[in-house]
Amino acid sequence: TVALMSPGGKRILTGFSDGVICLIDMEGNELWRRDNHRSPISSLDFSKDGKYFLTGSYDKTARLWDIKGNEFVIFKGHTHRITSVAFHPTGSIFLPVHMTKQPGYGAEMEKN
Repeated sequence: TVALMSPGGKRILTGFSDGVICLIDMEGNELWRRDNHRSPISSLDFSKDGKYFLTGSYDKTARLWDIKGNEFVIFKGHTHRITSVAFHPTGSIFLPVHMTKQPGYGAEMEKN
């Protein structure tokens, strides 16, 4: 399970081992739940403005979402589990990282 507080601290995004993500408010109310990933969620990141977020999963995909839970883009083609996702501080690109069979990490830059 992974969790991340939104910028501004009003919501918490959670990702689970069954591939489910959900957004809850600070009172514990679930705002929405999605099960688009098919394997455990490994990483989450919010855009600087909090309007978008990324998910990374062991299903070898990274996904771009809006705060309402609408999925915009599925970044496919990775040959290994996604272990981390991060927005660049400008928000114009992000970095999914995956484990390779060689020591170290493989990384690909994507434009959103």
